Amino acid sequence: GAVVPVNITFKEEPYPPDEINFVKYLLFDAEGNLISIGEAEYFGGPTWNVVLTPEITSKLTEGTAKLEVAVSSKVVAIPSFSSITFVVVP
Repeated sequence: GAVVPVNITFKEEPYPPDEINFVKYLLFDAEGNLISIGEAEYFGGPTWNVVLTPEITSKLTEGTAKLEVAVSSKVVAIPSFSSITFVVVP
C-alpha cells in the first residue's frame, strides 16, 4: 500500500477543510486503465491523504502510473485538478 499526501493551500496558507466539498482521486495503471477511484482523507493543516491499500496497489502493472486528484471547494465554482506520475516496480 501507499499513502500520498496532497497539500491544499490558497495564498500559501492551508485551505479551510470546512470549505472543501471533496478531494477525490483517480488512479491509472501503466496502460491507462482506471484502477481505483476514491476520496482522500483529511489529515490536518493543508494535508489530505490519498490512501492506496495493498489491494489497490497490487492491481498496478509495472511501468509509469498516474494519480489524478480533483478538489472541489464549497466557495469556488471551478474545481482544481492536479496529477503526478510515478514508476511502479515489482
